[in-house]
Amino acid sequence: MMQKRFDNHYDYFYRDHNGQQRNYGIYSPGLDRFIHISNKDLWISFETASIISSKINTIVYVMPPGYDHITNENCINFSLFNKTSQKLWTSNILVGRQNPALKMLYPDDQIIESGIPQDFVNNQEMLDRLMLYIKFVYEQSMAIKISEVFYNHFNNKDFMDNYIDLETAEMLQSKKDWTGANVLQRIKNALYLSDTAEDAEKKIIDIWKTYTSDIGFMIEGYYKILDKTIPAELENYVGVKSYKNHSAWIF
Repeated sequence: MMQKRFDNHYDYFYRDHNGQQRNYGIYSPGLDRFIHISNKDLWISFETASIISSKINTIVYVMPPGYDHITNENCINFSLFNKTSQKLWTSNILVGRQNPALKMLYPDDQIIESGIPQDFVNNQEMLDRLMLYIKFVYEQSMAIKISEVFYNHFNNKDFMDNYIDLETAEMLQSKKDWTGANVLQRIKNALYLSDTAEDAEKKIIDIWKTYTSDIGFMIEGYYKILDKTIPAELENYVGVKSYKNHSAWIF
């Protein structure tokens, strides 16, 4: 049975009424175009939209069926047909806000090919740089999230904050990672403040070098997830010899 408008059962956030994997689109009201498309993880798309909100206002849309031809390579050419029907709380999407919203597009919603935004027809290089950075942030956000649960076995602070009553949590000492410095949150902040992948990569390397006490395994894991070679600047911070406390987990 076809999904009806405003039927927001949790199944529809992941599969359409035909059982097909949903795509997730990051949309810029300011550009009136989609700026990122993925079918991997709704929440990583939302995290990416949050990080790039320092540059551009965004909405994350659960895409309707029938638009698999829209990819990261061409999404900047596509827009919503009826924008006035898309509401952000009490205003339409033409009135932006920094915190991204999550919205559903239903089977009868239409996406149209509109071409490059008119203001950038003669300056597409700026759009290309933005799109490259968004792709970089998405990949880094994926690495952060997986590292958090796969390699960071020392985050007892989030557990206490989320599941233990406030009075007890306040009495207990807890930390976000092995160093107590909340390294992965610092990486998110670096992504939020950076404008290019090159700038962000330098900041991330500096973070790993500064807060490196006994977390060489996390550095290795982070770059394994990205399927990238560990940067030369970090080679001395990984491997068994880099650990002061050899009880640290090594993967």
